[in-house]
Amino acid sequence: MIRSYLIFLILYLVSTSCSSEKVSLSPLYDAIIGNRSDVRAMPTDIKTKNKAVFYASQLTTQISTIPNFKSDVVNKEITSLKSSIRNYVYAVQDYNLIARRRSLRKVENSYKKIQELRKYLSPDEDDTINRYLVRIKSNISQLESLQKTEN
Repeated sequence: MIRSYLIFLILYLVSTSCSSEKVSLSPLYDAIIGNRSDVRAMPTDIKTKNKAVFYASQLTTQISTIPNFKSDVVNKEITSLKSSIRNYVYAVQDYNLIARRRSLRKVENSYKKIQELRKYLSPDEDDTINRYLVRIKSNISQLESLQKTEN
């Protein structure tokens, strides 16, 4: 009986003595409570970052799923396009403006070369590569528009 009473007393003291004086639910909690003007600006920034992550992940998914084509020249240029897009995504994630512009220029050059080489593909392959190129171009355009609104 005394032993169970002592265990209960120790558990009670441990549970009540470990309470903290200041409750901080998250790092954002202090920002919201501390300054009301930041509350309106914060969701826009988070939404913009979420959109950027979404478009970047769409780009990486698209370049990883591009099939091989019968033309070796087209495949070689697609490999170059994939590399340039990866560099572009890394530059966007690192907020590296110079690398982003450089890799975007390389993406545009590869894109133009692939557009010229499309005439040598069969109609089915041409349709397939066109779908991928349109998606890639639209996601890059979306990322670029987000970058312009951040600046």
